[in-house]
Amino acid sequence: MICPWYRSRLFWLGLPGLVFLLWGWLANSHSGYIGWLGGDHFHTVGHHFGCVEFTRAVDLGMGFEFGDQGLRNEHLVEPPNELWPPAFRFEHEVEPGTQRVSTVRIADWAIVLAYILLWTAGQGRWQRRKARLSRRAAAELPES
Repeated sequence: MICPWYRSRLFWLGLPGLVFLLWGWLANSHSGYIGWLGGDHFHTVGHHFGCVEFTRAVDLGMGFEFGDQGLRNEHLVEPPNELWPPAFRFEHEVEPGTQRVSTVRIADWAIVLAYILLWTAGQGRWQRRKARLSRRAAAELPES
């Protein structure tokens, strides 16, 4: 007999991930990043007021640093109060000199939605597979 979806291990293993993503989205009043220097490229990965932000800057001459303000946040006086920012943004800036900055931002709500869709699809596939294997095992049993 196949267990209901809410008794599946896949459901209970995916639930903490969903709670963590929802917490990160709804507690979006902070900004932080981690950055590293690789050759002449400065890379950052961080959270910027409701979006996960990936930045690549070329020829900045910056060193390795951590902090509460990201590479692109320093001109921001007050954080935007958006719960539903655009799902995906790509920005490319060429500033005077040799500074080129590319930024990709993915909204937290889009990450939560993608997680829920993938998690639900995985659960559906798992339930169908268990049902198919159960039918196959039942068909292979000798009749008595």
